[in-house]
Amino acid sequence: MDIKNLATADFAVLELKDPNTGLKSDATITLYSHLSKEFNKARKEVMKLTSLDEVYFQTELLVKITKEIKGFTENGEHLESNEDNIRKIYQSNYTRDQADMFISSISNFFLNT
Repeated sequence: MDIKNLATADFAVLELKDPNTGLKSDATITLYSHLSKEFNKARKEVMKLTSLDEVYFQTELLVKITKEIKGFTENGEHLESNEDNIRKIYQSNYTRDQADMFISSISNFFLNT
């Protein structure tokens, strides 16, 4: 195995699946890898939070490690990629679960895939 194939990027794009069809949708989330400086900074910030709610911690970490969102709408209106809208998309268990599964697999961040 060539070790150059093990190099990873700091972030990668998750193509969300449509909850109704299971097929890829137009919505994407760009997430930082758990090996990135941004992820480690976010984790330290979230660890300072005082809430005991696990979903709150999970959501706040995902908000902080999300670089960008695209293709999301609300009531037919395009959602800009900003912290408030990123937090909105993570109110869904479905979106949180997809993002969690994506970041937990380092292979999603390999440069030579």
